[in-house]
Amino acid sequence: PKIKNHGNGPPPYVSAVSRRSLHVAGTIVGPPDTPYENGVFYLRIQIPDRLSLQFLTKIYHPNINSHGQICLDILQKQWSPALTINKVLLSLTSLLSEPNPDDPLVSDIGKLYKSDNKEFVRVAREICK
Repeated sequence: PKIKNHGNGPPPYVSAVSRRSLHVAGTIVGPPDTPYENGVFYLRIQIPDRLSLQFLTKIYHPNINSHGQICLDILQKQWSPALTINKVLLSLTSLLSEPNPDDPLVSDIGKLYKSDNKEFVRVAREICK
């Protein structure tokens, strides 16, 4: 897909772009007031036929598995070629702020999030150090 970027240089949060291979290294910062606050998370972004993202940094989240794969609607069912990398990274940041435990990629983490949020926060902070 064509990557839209309004302005000069790469979109915010993107640390490197290799136009030949259509691979992008992305970085997002953990949102405030979340277990991920002040964390720096590295991503592999691939742009073959459609955008795909993978966390390279370990994270404890009901919608992200231990291989860094992400369950996010705009990466699957809601995909549109009009999406920019920036919009996808903003959606991913929103997912860190508001996990979707009702549609978890990792069911045990989703259950913990719903049943004992305080313990979820403790474990997530410990893992994301």
